[in-house]
Amino acid sequence: MAEVAPDLKELGITIGYFGPPSAGKSSNVRRLHDRLPAEVRGKLKHVEIRGDSTLSFEIRLPISTPAGWTLRVELAALTGDLKGSASQRALLARADAIVFVAFAAVARQAENRELWGALSDALIGVQDPGSPAPRVIQFNRTDDLG
Repeated sequence: MAEVAPDLKELGITIGYFGPPSAGKSSNVRRLHDRLPAEVRGKLKHVEIRGDSTLSFEIRLPISTPAGWTLRVELAALTGDLKGSASQRALLARADAIVFVAFAAVARQAENRELWGALSDALIGVQDPGSPAPRVIQFNRTDDLG
């Protein structure tokens, strides 16, 4: 759910990137970071905790309001195995939207389905079933290599 901080005049949202290992989640986050102007993007952070790895950064955009509010968007990608880790549950619990980065190669579709199922299972209990975070699928990597 979006985070409203009236004292900071800030509206914050989190977009989580999930999908099979090596599908391009981290590449997406890095590419977005590199292409955004330095004045709106935060530092690219890589955090490892008990075998889990998260790559993230924040974007701060002014909202055209008389009060001068800011939209803060956190983009975060979990790298490696995404099957029920504590980092995965924490990110899913605060995600306002989810980008599922899937392999485009037909040979990798079983892996996509497995991780899509793992994502769906992981959402149970960490998000409100009446209003789950919207999900989009990005097909990436047309090769059949990992």
